[in-house]
Order: sequence, then C-alpha cells, then structure tokens
Amino acid sequence: MTFCCQPTKNHFDFRNECGFFLFTAAGPVFSKLRFYHGYTTAHNEDHTDGVEVSQTLMEAMHSAGISNFKPLAYSVVRFCPCCGKDLSDYYGPEGGALRDDEFLRRLRN
Repeated sequence: MTFCCQPTKNHFDFRNECGFFLFTAAGPVFSKLRFYHGYTTAHNEDHTDGVEVSQTLMEAMHSAGISNFKPLAYSVVRFCPCCGKDLSDYYGPEGGALRDDEFLRRLRN
C-alpha cells in the first residue's frame, strides 16, 4: 500500500505513539468513508498510545465537573493537509493504506 506523501505516512504509522494522526474509516452514522485529521495533546513518557492517555484525562476532567477542556481534536478532511491531494481520489472507495476503523471507534469512546 502506498501513501500520498511521507508526512501522511508518518501521521498514520505513528497515530498511537504521538500527537498527530490522519486516517480513514467508515463513520458510525453514515457508512460513508471519511478522512480524519487531528491530534491528541497528551502521551505517555515513551510516546505510546496517545489516545488512551487522552481518554483517561477526559474521564478525570469529567469526574471533576470540567467539560470544556478538549485534549483530543479531530475533523473530517477532504484534502491531505501535508501535500494537498484529494484523499478520496488517491486512496479510493475502501480507504487504501489509511483505513483504520478501530482507531475511529477508540476516538469516539
């Protein structure tokens, strides 16, 4: 599988280890494939599993009654934020190298 550019490959390959990510998955409401770009603001000392750390932090903030701090942010994108290619055209209807439905499930939980 190929990637549209090296930075996008890095954002996908290291999505569980550092702050930035870019991937595609079928959305829960519509089964249409969407491309997600975002970041986590926390990670373990060894840079592993930023999503788990962000989820733990969100739970702690919620239990303290704080609801307006977002340690995780993402949005649906059409074009690669690194090289500008149209992601749907490049990766095709199944998402190609950027497909990770499990990562989306973890983000939404």
